[in-house]
Amino acid sequence: MKVLAPGSSFWVVAIALFGCGSKPAHHRAARAPRDLATSKSSDSFAGDRPGNDGRRNVYPTKGEVLKSESIPLTKIDAALARAVSRFDSPEALFSDQLWFLMRAQEKISNTDLGELIARFRMRIRNDGMTALIEPAWEQHPPPTTGPVAWRTLIELMRDSTRCRAGQAPSQKLRSFIAEDHSGYILTHQILAMLWAESVGCTPPIEWHARKEELVHRVLHEIEADAGTNLDLFVERLAVVALAGYVDELRSDWVERILAAQRYDGFWQTPDETITMSFRGYTLVSEGGDSDPTHCSSMALCVLAYYRELVLR
Repeated sequence: MKVLAPGSSFWVVAIALFGCGSKPAHHRAARAPRDLATSKSSDSFAGDRPGNDGRRNVYPTKGEVLKSESIPLTKIDAALARAVSRFDSPEALFSDQLWFLMRAQEKISNTDLGELIARFRMRIRNDGMTALIEPAWEQHPPPTTGPVAWRTLIELMRDSTRCRAGQAPSQKLRSFIAEDHSGYILTHQILAMLWAESVGCTPPIEWHARKEELVHRVLHEIEADAGTNLDLFVERLAVVALAGYVDELRSDWVERILAAQRYDGFWQTPDETITMSFRGYTLVSEGGDSDPTHCSSMALCVLAYYRELVLR
């Protein structure tokens, strides 16, 4: 990640929050996949169920778009099984990655994933946002070095996890949510709202309408830039689903996630460059993600939410 400030030279910084350039994970031999049919959920991972054929996309883009035929449940389950088995290999996860896995577990109630989440809670990375997983845990300080734009964004995301039950979000967080952004910054505006609500923050009245507006912007970006960087594409789908708009997930979008899964069960961003603008600075993401757990945790979450959609 490079940041170009007006009148200055390039800076280089690793940004795990964006899934770019985080430290390589130390891998152990992964366990053999266990049958996800051991799920405790009544919607066990077994066999095909009727899909959502003919369900109409309620948010029109270029005219009303009909969802294509739903993806077979067995295909989704196979991808979930490979991904869950692979997550036994990282030594630790960042708070946002574990949060995505926890949201997926709420949808699939899988025994293996539940065990992984329990273990990762005990070895979470000290990234300053561990309160997202457990509010009582000590919050580590935000970064004090590196580009201003990077430190500012991290502090805003961290601020969204500091709110407590019954409290209103901070004014600086509300100001961030009200700004106009695109790409990764836009998805992180939605994530900041979701994280604040996740830790018990009382959202202001205007947040519901604002969240809907931001989700619609993300949907427009997906339509206009469907061939974008895989990590950004998956993150866009994840925030749409997590924000309560899972019905907007088109099967051809989910098919792209399924097609991009590697043989080992993970998803990894290829070597691409993404340029982002944030408060007068230009953030340039260069190269693939050396740690695929960011993209993979979001992809697993998207598949879990889409699976529930198919089961309706």
